[in-house]
Amino acid sequence: MVSDSADWSLQCNGCGRCCNSPPLLSLPELFHHRRRFIGCLSVRRLPAHSTSAQRELAGQLLPGSAAAGVVLLLQGYTWPSQQRCPALGPDQLCSVHHDRKPLTCRVVPLDALTPDSEQSPLLAERAAQSEWLGADCLRPFTASATGQILLRQHRVEDTDYLAALAQRRRDLQLERQYWGDAIHAMLLPELAGTSRLPVQGYISLPLVPILAHLAVQSNALRLQCQLFLVDQLTLINSRISSAIASKNPQDRASTQELRGFADAYQRLLGHLQRDSIAKTTLSGEASLQWLLGLAEPQAGVTT
Repeated sequence: MVSDSADWSLQCNGCGRCCNSPPLLSLPELFHHRRRFIGCLSVRRLPAHSTSAQRELAGQLLPGSAAAGVVLLLQGYTWPSQQRCPALGPDQLCSVHHDRKPLTCRVVPLDALTPDSEQSPLLAERAAQSEWLGADCLRPFTASATGQILLRQHRVEDTDYLAALAQRRRDLQLERQYWGDAIHAMLLPELAGTSRLPVQGYISLPLVPILAHLAVQSNALRLQCQLFLVDQLTLINSRISSAIASKNPQDRASTQELRGFADAYQRLLGHLQRDSIAKTTLSGEASLQWLLGLAEPQAGVTT
């Protein structure tokens, strides 16, 4: 049994065992990797067992201040039959490690949605998982331990991890500012308190409301949304064809769901190609540059 140590070290051997699902992404990251990850809007409930510190951090970072217990995140779409990240290469190495690797991946095994002071119990849980997977890369730190020191006395010690955590949290704040609160307010009346939203897990929605919201902000964003839709349609149709060819019954529901994604994207693409921009509401060139993935986020939250 792995102890709940205050000090933790990581010795990654690049085995790829933790790359078992598509990651959470920011919108600029998803735009950049639009030919690799099928993006979806993940709608989930804030876990009932969340600590007060976790709820406070969620309130700072996630749309709608998480007041209704329903949170929105962007992530890559998960195929039930594929227990691996689409970016994991045949050599078990990350194929985007040097090409804007998503920040969610860069902070693993830490979690940007967990306060730094509460990372230790999370690492204890993940250490047990890594042992079960045969990785044994995350260990309580001792004087004889090797590898990176992640935590010391319940504080994040590694400077690279500190920087990545801070940047991921800034990204989440900007997501909330530019589209999160608006989309949360639109979806909440339909989703909150319904049986459609599970107590555990999440539902995956196409990114239509986000893209439609952003496309009217500027011509540059409108073009970026169109390019994203074209590449996503190509990727979705390719994945559907592969699923049909494999005839794996696990993928039937996902195949049907992604057909719905494709129909919605095709309709939105036609609309964006026909209609002209009616307004520009983004405040400042820096906002647009970040959404287009051309600039780093501005300084923001730390915890």
